[in-house]
Order: sequence, then C-alpha cells, then structure tokens
Amino acid sequence: MRPLWSGLGLLATGLGIAGVVLPLLPATPFFLLAAFAFARSSPRLHAWLTGHRRFGPVIADWQRHGAIARRAKVTAVAVMVLTLAAGALAGLQAWLLGVQAAAMAGAAAFILSRPEPPRDPAAAAAEARADAAEAAGDDAGAAGG
Repeated sequence: MRPLWSGLGLLATGLGIAGVVLPLLPATPFFLLAAFAFARSSPRLHAWLTGHRRFGPVIADWQRHGAIARRAKVTAVAVMVLTLAAGALAGLQAWLLGVQAAAMAGAAAFILSRPEPPRDPAAAAAEARADAAEAAGDDAGAAGG
C-alpha cells in the first residue's frame, strides 16, 4: 500500500503546486491530501510538506484544529464569486451557472463553517517545524533500531 499512498501524495502535491499558479485550481485541498497520503507512506516527504514555510502552517491548523485562517476563507470565497461572475460574463448557459453556483455555495458554506486557528501564524509555523523535525527524528530512529 505504501507505493499507492506515495503515488497519491506525489500526484496531490503536483496538483497543489499547479493550484498555486492556476487561479481556478485550489491548492490547499491537494496539499492536505498529500500530507494525509505521505503520513501513510513517507515520513520524509510528510516532514518536508508539513515543515514547508508556506503550506506547513495551513496543514498544521487543519490537522490539529480543523481550522482555516480568515484570510484563506476570504480568498477562497472571493475566487468562487469571481469565477461565477466570469462564467456569467462569458455567457455560460443558465443551467451551468446554476450548477456552479450550487457547488460553490456548498464549498463556501463548508469553508466558512470551519473555525479559525487559535494562535498566530508564527507559532503555528514553529509548531509545524517542530513536528516535522520530530517526525524526521522518529524515522531516523526507526531505521537505526
């Protein structure tokens, strides 16, 4: 199963990286999926991803608290609204806009219903780095023992 989890983690990481530069592809859900998969297959890749300076704190907030930062919530909902408006301006059919609106409303409701992280981002980043270092140490200890 480890190769399947590793493959899923690598695919999700690739899609997450694409989502950073493509405005309509969300990055965060793919990085969360990658962290989940790497936790089951590669302590080294899991530590790298959870220790990443940009994505590590987001992953840590989600794993520890099921939380999404306010800035991320606002950005996600704004992108959804802009995407729907772009579709309307492009002349998409009403039924397609309705399907998009329903899907985005569901996603927005989920995002907005999540709590916000209980601490500042610097503390979350430090905690993620400490967890990554601990996981790397556990991996080294397992290999040596």
